[in-house]
Amino acid sequence: MFFFKNLFEICGQRLEFNFFSKFTKSNKTTSIHILNADRGLNIPLKILYFLINMLNNLLPYYKIERNVETRNFKEENLKKNWNKCIITYSPIRKITEFFWLNLPWDSIKRELNEINVLDIGCGLGNCGHSFVEFSNNNINTYTGLDIKSYDNWKKLKEKYSFFRFLKFNGKDFTNFIPNDINFFITQNAIEHFEEDLSFFRQIQHYISSLRKNVIQIHIFPSKASLPLMPFHGVRQYTPRTFSKIIRLFKDFSYTILYNLGGKYCSYLHYKYITEPKRNRLGDMRIKKTEKYNNLSFAAIKKDMNEPQKMPLGYALIMHSNWEKKIF
Repeated sequence: MFFFKNLFEICGQRLEFNFFSKFTKSNKTTSIHILNADRGLNIPLKILYFLINMLNNLLPYYKIERNVETRNFKEENLKKNWNKCIITYSPIRKITEFFWLNLPWDSIKRELNEINVLDIGCGLGNCGHSFVEFSNNNINTYTGLDIKSYDNWKKLKEKYSFFRFLKFNGKDFTNFIPNDINFFITQNAIEHFEEDLSFFRQIQHYISSLRKNVIQIHIFPSKASLPLMPFHGVRQYTPRTFSKIIRLFKDFSYTILYNLGGKYCSYLHYKYITEPKRNRLGDMRIKKTEKYNNLSFAAIKKDMNEPQKMPLGYALIMHSNWEKKIF
């Protein structure tokens, strides 16, 4: 273990300060690089991408924040709520939907008085629609930010008068935060941000300057997703890299980290999504929908019933300036 710790520190320093300085901004990112696969990579850079992410994912529990409570997420009513989720969603997307559904929405509303959501990297904005449903119409306002606009935004704004959508440059969003926002969320967006620490510093500044009661919930991919979703975003996350984010808020926040999914969901993702895509066989979720539905139910149930050392993803909750702890 001592050897690997030294190897990680030495190699990390060299990556940050010498060989790949063009791809690193250590004070702005949780990772040792900002090589973004979303921009397209040639073969040498693809190899480099895998190598530096493997290095970045080493020693996941080294120098972590100790005041973070870690839990395994479990849906107690999995069978009852199963049909609320789109049948062809990936395993991690299904688990994430159940996670949002199981949030203590009534308690959140009592704590915040009004739930005013800012969804950064909102894409089509469908999360907003889900939040309205899952929260039993307890959302006061929903604002979605993304680097490009979508036709779906207009449809959602016509359906929900309290929805807003804004386009931003993917980096600086401070001026796009409405003053009423008290609930920040991202769903598999942060791994695409080259300067993720800079992103969280903007949220930190907003909370600190207004001293507001604010909840943040962010969904991240784990290191298990590197071989399953190759060339996806910039990085994956571990408790060690989460700690760099948590330290920005720890003086005025408490933190809960949920493990989402595990080895059974990872295997299913590989067999039905990763491997067929690699072999150009098409989407097995579409070709074998009924079988996939049954297998995904079984895999999710097994992972929820067993402690997971290698989750497929994480949900990070940070509650700042609280009146009552609700998580």
